[in-house]
Amino acid sequence: MTLIERIADPGFTPSIRELDALITLLADDDHLDQAERALDRIADPAFSQLLTRAKDAAPPVRARLWRILGKLAPLRQDACEALLGALLDSDPKTRRNAILALGHVQRSEVEDALLQAWEREDALPTRRSLAASLGKIGSARSLTLLKTVLAEDPELTRIVQRAMLMLERTQVRATGSRIAMERAPSRPLPLVLYVRPGLEEILINELTEWSPQRLGPGRVGVELRAPLLSLFRARTFTHVGIPLGEQRVEQGDMVGALVDLLSSWQAKVALETWTEGPVRYRVEWASGGHRRALVWALAERVRESLGLINDPVAPVWELVVYELQGWIRVDLVPRALQDPRFIYRVATVPAASHPTLAAALVKVAGLDPNDVVWDPFLGAGGELVERGLAGPARALFGSDLDEAALAAARRNLDAAGVQAHLLQRDALEMGPEEVTLIVTNPPMGRRVQRHAGLRALLERFVGHAGQSLARGGQLVWISPFPERTRDRAMSAGLRLEQASDIDMGGFVAELQCFRKG
Repeated sequence: MTLIERIADPGFTPSIRELDALITLLADDDHLDQAERALDRIADPAFSQLLTRAKDAAPPVRARLWRILGKLAPLRQDACEALLGALLDSDPKTRRNAILALGHVQRSEVEDALLQAWEREDALPTRRSLAASLGKIGSARSLTLLKTVLAEDPELTRIVQRAMLMLERTQVRATGSRIAMERAPSRPLPLVLYVRPGLEEILINELTEWSPQRLGPGRVGVELRAPLLSLFRARTFTHVGIPLGEQRVEQGDMVGALVDLLSSWQAKVALETWTEGPVRYRVEWASGGHRRALVWALAERVRESLGLINDPVAPVWELVVYELQGWIRVDLVPRALQDPRFIYRVATVPAASHPTLAAALVKVAGLDPNDVVWDPFLGAGGELVERGLAGPARALFGSDLDEAALAAARRNLDAAGVQAHLLQRDALEMGPEEVTLIVTNPPMGRRVQRHAGLRALLERFVGHAGQSLARGGQLVWISPFPERTRDRAMSAGLRLEQASDIDMGGFVAELQCFRKG
């Protein structure tokens, strides 16, 4: 097989002996991309040889070799120093490739060199590259320079504007921002609380004083007049947002529609009330994707009209956009919010319950100070912690076969200040005596569900629960095989009192509450 045939394979890794032949192929436009991909894979061990060839090669191969070497600049000091020297190369394309590569190296001497290059270079392609790199790694000095640029070239103007946006958000990020949850809005403000679909009624029962309304699957609405922090007495919602309403997208002007919604009174009240420090935001498309060109256009318009800074890396707020056939709906979500409810969660294990789901199971079970509680599939201990925080119980027990799970649960229980007895044992072994409440979230998930023995295990467990519970006791859990576990529960003397389908993120399970006797 020839070298040309081998480099066509995306998984091909060449040897150092093939270096010269690959460099020769860089002059062949038909095989350029494949040759460059192969050289990328050996660029680090072959750095010295590539550097020597890059200095001696004729254009266009010289520029292409520097592009390969440039990918090592963030990783190797010698590569960065070589690129700084290439800024003075006689070949314009080589200089541009060095400039673009240095845009990934955050060092003061790199910014110095690029600013000096700006003074030397007046060719439009080179200035475009310089502006793009200064926007990525520059400081206030670069921002000051770019603000003075008056370009007739539309592309250079676009790149300079984008670079200034990037530099401004870097500077603003350094000042810090937070969500001031202790503040009440200046006027009653509609909010949406997001909850796992299927748990809406449980959340509504937690929010009776707020006159909650079900807005749709996974969404419950309230009107807030008190500090935002007061909402976090409810433990089953995942996060909170401010609905900004719906807007028609006229003639495809998505940016205009988004700016209109961000200019609404709801956004103004929320941002002014709860943002302490500069307002930084990111855009999240509910249907997925990034749409970078659209986001950049929005960032420029929003900065000019509202003074808000787009920051996809460290946002304080998130703009969640739902598209609805010519309309959009937008929720403004505080992302820098410090959720005070689950700070006890200092350790976790794979497939551990989300704390809002654990809280929902406890809400369904109710509170009895005489309860002897057992979680036979302990995981990270979320259900025991939530039951302990909800109110007194006679005793709390948890068991698991996995030592890592027991260790994680112990750390979480200690962090929450909840006392519980932990045992290393199988869920089908005898549980504690006089158990009045079994509350648990057993192993599940699409990968686990394919396990041939899981269905039989959970059916056997339901029968075991019927034997372990005291008369009048409850089993509150989530079943991935609801029909089978219902039938087994009936034969074990358990009566179904409550059931609801729960979205588990890719599959549906059933929250079941059984009572014995």
